[in-house]
Amino acid sequence: MVVGDHELDSSLRALVEAAGEAMHNAAKHSGATVVSVYVEVEDSVVRVYVRDEGKGFHPASVPGHRRGIAESILRRMERYGCVAVVESLVGEGTEVRLEMSLRPD
Repeated sequence: MVVGDHELDSSLRALVEAAGEAMHNAAKHSGATVVSVYVEVEDSVVRVYVRDEGKGFHPASVPGHRRGIAESILRRMERYGCVAVVESLVGEGTEVRLEMSLRPD
């Protein structure tokens, strides 16, 4: 579901790419049959939520050579001054929250 819209600039493109990586990870690794994605665009902020009710994991236990979360989500968002939070519990699923402040048009 998408609420609102905004012109796609390089920062927003980074958020879209991070969301894509979160969806890819959920589809590939969670074991869930459904991955939910919600995007909200307000005047000053964009928020993306990617959720699954899959097997979950301990984020700190992801091996260093697995760069999907670290590079493609967390550091990508950090480079653009955005916020990314990954919360997961084994047996409970995972939620990735991305947030970016918008510059006025």
